[in-house]
Amino acid sequence: MKNKGNKGFTLIELLIVVAIIGILAGIAIPSYQDYTQQAKASQGIVGLSSYKTAIAVCYQKNGSFIDCDAGKYGIPNDILNEGQINGIKNTTILDGGIAAELEAIIPNTGDNITIKFLPIINKNAAALNWQLICWSGSSDIDEIKTIIDSCESATN
Repeated sequence: MKNKGNKGFTLIELLIVVAIIGILAGIAIPSYQDYTQQAKASQGIVGLSSYKTAIAVCYQKNGSFIDCDAGKYGIPNDILNEGQINGIKNTTILDGGIAAELEAIIPNTGDNITIKFLPIINKNAAALNWQLICWSGSSDIDEIKTIIDSCESATN
């Protein structure tokens, strides 16, 4: 009789492969969650660019940010419902400031990220810059900066 060679993998080999896949999944899944939230936050921030442009035009025409509100001087209306602009749940535009609740969340807490763009006039350079302030429920700045690293400050 001929001795047939075993074909296939041993139990130990299969267990090692399963363990390696489990370790890789444990590393990849949290990173993937962060990347998807970064994409949502980026969409929201880019979606606010039309507001920033209209507010800059309002300032040029009026010489101040007073009454540069949503629905006035060509500034788009507030977003009241999620889904009107990708990445944004709602906005409030008042005197040139833009407050927006983003669809992006902090993965550890599930809190939505809220941002505020504040216009800053540099009189010497005749330029309009925007300060980005972020906060999110009980999350601290380090958790928020994993999603939006350009936040200059954050408070609860």
